[in-house]
Amino acid sequence: MLHVLVALYGLGALAGVAAAMFVNHHRLVFGFPFFRPLVRYLLFSSLLMLVILSTYYAAANLPRDGTGRSAARILWEFSNNFVGFIAFSGLLVCFIQVLRGFEGKALTPRSKTLLTVFVAGACCCYGIGFGLTVAGVQEWLLHWSRNLYNLGVPVLMLIAMVGLLRRVWTTTFVIPRSSVRAFLLLYLAGYALALVLPVLFAGAGLLVLALVLLTIHLLPFLWITQFFMRDAAIVGSTAAATVPMDTIAERHRLTGREREIVECLLKGRSNAEIGEALFISVGTVKNHVYNIYRKLGVKSRGQLYRYARESEVDRERPRG
Repeated sequence: MLHVLVALYGLGALAGVAAAMFVNHHRLVFGFPFFRPLVRYLLFSSLLMLVILSTYYAAANLPRDGTGRSAARILWEFSNNFVGFIAFSGLLVCFIQVLRGFEGKALTPRSKTLLTVFVAGACCCYGIGFGLTVAGVQEWLLHWSRNLYNLGVPVLMLIAMVGLLRRVWTTTFVIPRSSVRAFLLLYLAGYALALVLPVLFAGAGLLVLALVLLTIHLLPFLWITQFFMRDAAIVGSTAAATVPMDTIAERHRLTGREREIVECLLKGRSNAEIGEALFISVGTVKNHVYNIYRKLGVKSRGQLYRYARESEVDRERPRG
């Protein structure tokens, strides 16, 4: 059982790193702001799985002395709790940044304050509890604070997702609503299963949790390939076909080459693909993209897509 758990959490950590690389590739291609915290979220999640892996492995292999704790075990417990706390905190903050990024917004000052208070309070309980445990006074505070934090983080993530899902029809997003809705439903299902299934299958709860967390790390592959890329392609092809390019080019004084590159960007092509299609270097493409962003007043491909959709809507809106 121990070897199976270690293998599953090791595989889950590798899957998280692979998913982070996959998402980062699409961040470079599309430039949407929520991809960056999504990459960090996956890396923190991979780190957390490594912490859990070390917990199971070290608990079975580190020696004990006459009192039940050796110096090596105390050092491992401290470092393991510290790294796990950082990973879990980063997981929470980055995931909420992803949800805010869907709306093209950053965390509000109030959200930052609440998260800081929550994390700082848990850190203090961790520190006091660990000190009391090492001193042999009490262990309940460490177990209580750790278990509460381990439960509180996914619950807060679920609340944030449910809140955004309720606003999905009234909120403006930087990508189509269908992609946002698919992301929320996938992760709501994943984290709900992570909370419920280990309780239902108490005898094999640890094994079930490992399988669920591994599956959650595979969700970015599913979401991007089956939902986001499909919707992005629809946005790109629709924008490229319907956006009044003549008006935009004249309004922002785009050159002929810049207009060609805008059309390629709206079709979802990468810089390398644009360079190959137009027979120019990637560096030249980047220079043109920089000038285009400056002229149109945008900072990413996500904002460019949104500008294209808004321009198309303005053209279809009745006058007078």
